[in-house]
Amino acid sequence: MYEITNSDPEIEADERWQLAQRIARWEAFRRAPRLRSFLLFVVEKAVRNQHAELTEYIIGREVFERPVSFHPADDSLVRTSARQLRAKLHDYFETEGRNEPLLLEIPKGSYVPEFVERTPAESQPVQPLSVPADKGRNSGFLIALCLVLALAAAVGWLRNPFQLKDRTKVRSLVNALFPPKGTELNVVLVDSALVVVNSLRKDRITLDEYIRHEEQKPVEGLMAVPGGASPATFPGGRLITSYRDAIFLSQMVELGTVESWKVVPHHSRLMQSRDFRNGNFVLLGSTWSNPWTMLFEDHCNFRFARDESSGLFGIRNTAPRSGELSFYTSTAEQGRNGTSYARVAAVPNLSGTGKVLLISGLYSESTEGASEAVLAPDFLQAVERMIPAEQITQAKSLELLLELHSVEGAVRERKLLSARVK
Repeated sequence: MYEITNSDPEIEADERWQLAQRIARWEAFRRAPRLRSFLLFVVEKAVRNQHAELTEYIIGREVFERPVSFHPADDSLVRTSARQLRAKLHDYFETEGRNEPLLLEIPKGSYVPEFVERTPAESQPVQPLSVPADKGRNSGFLIALCLVLALAAAVGWLRNPFQLKDRTKVRSLVNALFPPKGTELNVVLVDSALVVVNSLRKDRITLDEYIRHEEQKPVEGLMAVPGGASPATFPGGRLITSYRDAIFLSQMVELGTVESWKVVPHHSRLMQSRDFRNGNFVLLGSTWSNPWTMLFEDHCNFRFARDESSGLFGIRNTAPRSGELSFYTSTAEQGRNGTSYARVAAVPNLSGTGKVLLISGLYSESTEGASEAVLAPDFLQAVERMIPAEQITQAKSLELLLELHSVEGAVRERKLLSARVK
């Protein structure tokens, strides 16, 4: 990762470099070291008048440590990061840096920063964004998500009309797991583009591959295109999520209003491993659609895996009890019309200081059924018939295996098959 190791008096005295240093010290950039390095690299080159070195290839090599064989046409990391950097710079000058005398901009289609003097009118204080800049890692994604949430909320209201005042009477598994008032709940939405990629690959993308953006590389043999499809024609690197997830998120935001929770949405593609060291999370989707769940699979008895003998994707029961199966699976058609399975698990975060709620089904229909279950009073009652209420709130880890019956993609019935608690 790029860092300046030797101080240069000429650069240190430049007001453009001083501005970049102030921006880099902002909390949002301290939590995004790659974008911080990106910012400092392009500003240093601009101050030194080395504009020729501000190419996508050189930035990929120097900032993101891509190999010599790095091909920008097949790897959109630099372009994606540039969009994120522009969004963070906009947020900085709208909030913390609203009184800066200079504006720092990176025009679209270029990596050469521009510095523009602010007029007095442009320096007036403005209200900060409602979503903190260090949490909203892609403004475009959040704006689109807000539009989807508005529609999701409207549809949710038509499907299940109730007033917020009635919501205070609801007891659900989510309420039991997370304390009220002041809790920040980070909801990580599925990567729907990854689902498409995994369906075309022989082997599912691993978390390490996901971190290295391997899902954005060509898929061999796809549509008989030589070398596979590239990101220009295939959505491997796009920020796409599920409408079902948006419905759940809108319900969580509504519940958060009652419980005084701060509900913060995230896209799986924009997360990093260190994010899961602190705080409370709700991760939607299985390892097929949200690879970050792989960080916590070893904590679970019910684990998502592929059966070696049949090749089917399912939930492995590592320690079956009497009457339980060792492997639960179903086809995609059964997930839509028939019986499928899901796992709900509450495990510690990576530092043991908070909880991570995993809501994972074999297919989107079963994930939706499980997400509806964790918000339903009758499901909590079913759990409490297996596990005493005090154990649920005090458990270090909790696992629930669900059987779901769907008709035309809509879950009509759910059954709690088994539970594990530690």
